[in-house]
Amino acid sequence: MEDCKILDLPCTSQDPESNLEQVEKELKIVVRELQILQGRKQSLEARREKLRDAIQQRKSAHLAQRDWDKNDFPWSKELENIQKTVFKIPSLRAHQLPTMNAVLSGIDSILVMPTGGGKSLCFQLPALLSEGITLVVSPLVSLMEDQLMGLKARGIEAKMLCAASTKQEVNGVHSV
Repeated sequence: MEDCKILDLPCTSQDPESNLEQVEKELKIVVRELQILQGRKQSLEARREKLRDAIQQRKSAHLAQRDWDKNDFPWSKELENIQKTVFKIPSLRAHQLPTMNAVLSGIDSILVMPTGGGKSLCFQLPALLSEGITLVVSPLVSLMEDQLMGLKARGIEAKMLCAASTKQEVNGVHSV
């Protein structure tokens, strides 16, 4: 009986074997309840994912219907001004304006274009209209260096981090 009190178990007799039997039965019940709860958890997680997917599809459908290729956004005039004065580009290529409008609207965006298609402008130009910093991840150091030189030539502050960056350069970027 003392063993039961120490283990905080209900004891119906002083016989350890019968108490062990009782504990075994209770454990089976708990295991069965845990399996039921685990099944319920999995069911709820699957339902949650389906609901999240449905919400995301609804948002995507709504965004796809929006005309991103227009010039009547609050930033449109300033965007065009920077395009022409800072970047010296008279007109944009296909997909650039809708991408920039989506980015400036705060919409997560993915742009797939061929090499030389004008992707860089789609993050560089909106960065000049936005508060804070714009982080660009690139797998090619030569591309990063080329873009850094091009931005600096236009008087645009830009920094680069790569495996060869010194501790001072890293600290300089982190302090921005």
